Amino acid sequence: MRNFINWHDVAALPLRGYRLRGRLGLSEDQAVKRRWADTAISVLWTDLPAVRERCNALMTGDPQTEHYDYIANKFLKPLEPLTGLSLGCGNGDREFRWFQSCQFARLDGVDLSEPQITSARLRSEREGLAERLMFQVSDVSRMVWPVNHYDVVFGEHSLHHFRQVDRLFAGIAQSLREGGYFIVNEYVGPARFQWTDQQLAAVSGALALLPDSYRCRQSDGSLKKSAWRPSVLRMYLSDPSEAVESNRIREALYRHFDVIELRNYGGTLLHVLLSDIAANFTSDDSETKSILALLFQIEDLLMSLGMESDFMLAICRKRSE
Repeated sequence: MRNFINWHDVAALPLRGYRLRGRLGLSEDQAVKRRWADTAISVLWTDLPAVRERCNALMTGDPQTEHYDYIANKFLKPLEPLTGLSLGCGNGDREFRWFQSCQFARLDGVDLSEPQITSARLRSEREGLAERLMFQVSDVSRMVWPVNHYDVVFGEHSLHHFRQVDRLFAGIAQSLREGGYFIVNEYVGPARFQWTDQQLAAVSGALALLPDSYRCRQSDGSLKKSAWRPSVLRMYLSDPSEAVESNRIREALYRHFDVIELRNYGGTLLHVLLSDIAANFTSDDSETKSILALLFQIEDLLMSLGMESDFMLAICRKRSE
């Protein structure tokens, strides 16, 4: 198997390890549950306000308009009050945001992580939404799909954690009512984060342009000097579900749905480059703004030259029977 293990793993093992003692003896499902029980907060590339505005512009055409409002106003309003389902909802942040943009008769959020679901339920109760916004622990791979039940199903940054995407999408299509929508906001790049040679070269080159203060890793304080592919073993030990079939999502959508709109919003450079160093870019000073603007230009150029976008927003509709 290509890149099953590499020297970066060996070098990192004494410093960080892979929590092997806790991982050994666990089933794959148990390992995934343990991984997502961790609620520690780190700064992600999409947490940066400038990046969010860039993604908004690429998804909706307006830096200040989020995809929630764009999709609600253009597609979902005629179906209100909605009956919806959100897959891999985590702590419910996105579901609460959808509630601000749409009127729901009921929205169910499902996730494998009990701590995340507990957090979401408590918030739903505090905000007086518990009768319409409901969360439950559920394994999506074992769901029994209803027939013609939902107006909308959401898959946001969760689908790349699921195996057998064709089987999953067939179930989602079955569960949608006539004219219902499947909203996808996802990582669709290389499976198991096996970045392309072109990506790695571009990210390493861009890193070389940055001052050292922007390359200091959040995790251990070391300097990020280049990019490499994590080994398949490292990915499996860290989270067996991570990007397991991400490279199959885009084509599978076209097999099972009518794709009404598809908006690529990059991440091909920024996701990899800003991983573990995004916290260095939270300042609003002119230097940080200029550096981010340069990185945006580099990613735009790469995509204009044919490099595929690793993230996309897709509005999909159930096919007429």
